[in-house]
Amino acid sequence: MADQAFTIEQKLNASATTTVYRAHQVPLDRNVLLKVLHKSLMTDGDFVARFRREAKACAALRSENIVQVYDLTEIDGAPAIVMEFVVGKSVKEILEEKGRQSTEFTRKVAIGVLRGLTVAHSKGIVHRDIKPGNILVEDSGAIKVTDFGLATVPRSPTLTLDGMVLGTPAYMSPEQARGEVVDPRTDLFSLGITLFELLTSKRIFDGQSYSDCIKKVLSFSLKSIEHDLSNLPPDLSSFLLKMLSPMKEDRFASAEEALRYLVQDREEIFRARKMPDRRRIAIAVTMLLMIFAVLYLFFSQKNEHQTVALNPDSSQDRQKPVTNPDSPSRPPATRPKRKANSISEHRSAAETPLAVTYELSGAANDSGTIVVKCVPWAMVYVNNVYLGQTPFSHTVQVKSGRANVTFSNPMFVPVTRNITVPKNAEIVVEENFLDHAGYMVIRVFPWGEVYIDDHFRDTTPLGKPLIASVGTRKIRIHNPSYEDLFYDAEIQKGDTVSLSFNLVERKHP
Repeated sequence: MADQAFTIEQKLNASATTTVYRAHQVPLDRNVLLKVLHKSLMTDGDFVARFRREAKACAALRSENIVQVYDLTEIDGAPAIVMEFVVGKSVKEILEEKGRQSTEFTRKVAIGVLRGLTVAHSKGIVHRDIKPGNILVEDSGAIKVTDFGLATVPRSPTLTLDGMVLGTPAYMSPEQARGEVVDPRTDLFSLGITLFELLTSKRIFDGQSYSDCIKKVLSFSLKSIEHDLSNLPPDLSSFLLKMLSPMKEDRFASAEEALRYLVQDREEIFRARKMPDRRRIAIAVTMLLMIFAVLYLFFSQKNEHQTVALNPDSSQDRQKPVTNPDSPSRPPATRPKRKANSISEHRSAAETPLAVTYELSGAANDSGTIVVKCVPWAMVYVNNVYLGQTPFSHTVQVKSGRANVTFSNPMFVPVTRNITVPKNAEIVVEENFLDHAGYMVIRVFPWGEVYIDDHFRDTTPLGKPLIASVGTRKIRIHNPSYEDLFYDAEIQKGDTVSLSFNLVERKHP
């Protein structure tokens, strides 16, 4: 099985749709990244198709500036993309650690990303989510673009409705924010935002909420950044002004054209610094002739039988390349000693709590033990005492007899279970919110914040269906540019309700 081919070493991050792990591919003895689709999305054909589309799009790309996709496999029953493990940091991490960067480093990032985008765009693939977190800098210095999860692929059915907004709002192009059809020039704008942040440590579209960012994107003017650009080299300032034009027609026509601008500019600078002018050449030639004349006069005065031997020091050693024996080819081995059958069995020491036993007041010797489990997760209360959030690695010891176990999760209606705890025995108390829940796919034009029963849940476009308890759920769609829209949705167990709202024309499902 595919699970046995990988040893999960560390959970790196998680999104609304996937979890990313660092793993070791045992048969090939190499470190890789595993991007695993959440199992809760397996029943949604659209999301599974989109996930597989990402793998297909990335696998077709061959560039030293794009993170390589090795394979598409399954981990614990869920589809997973096997990717190149890059030893280094993201541009986001570099900004967080060091702040603004030099123009030289920024140029290097720009050239690397543009080379990767040139390859992607040549195959009709638009990344749609260029940002500091998706640009990696290897320890060797190489620049790589990763995460084509929002990419659009030619000749493939679109998995989102026309007019839906995709991307990270702080790095989004105006046409993206308006829900228009995008082309490669949207990646150039997002890269321009990233380069501006590298040079100034300022985020142009910084906002307190998704809607704040969108409003700033739609009202963006180049005049707002002219002061910051005035401190940059003129050529770099002109480059950014063209990359960040609000009108895509005024930007570079392609990543290749933008790359050519940067590379040609640097080659001209290099030639200006390295190539001597005619005057310097003439002076050098004259000096050499004078040296030869002096040497000729000197040796002509020697005895005609005398010879001069020029013996270079042959004992001089050549400099050997320096290697660092302390730099391993892969991170230190932190893998478990045994193989596990599922990802849930692999956790870092920081993630896995110690196995302990909670003793609630009054337990003493007249007690029993309960094991608490919940799907997908819950905050757990026993007899109104908060114990923590599942999953637990410990048992709970309570006084034998009647007890109340409450499972609370903001996505669902709380559930309380009345149990009887036997003396000196262990019982398992389980709850699965999904057993009495349904799903909602909500689409909003142009976009909106979704509230269910007055709890904020997500901002469209949704990364995955929203889960809600069965019954009548009160939906509120908020967009600061329009009046709030309210709707009562009937949720049935296991069913998916599809809702579409048009705030511009006030259309309801």
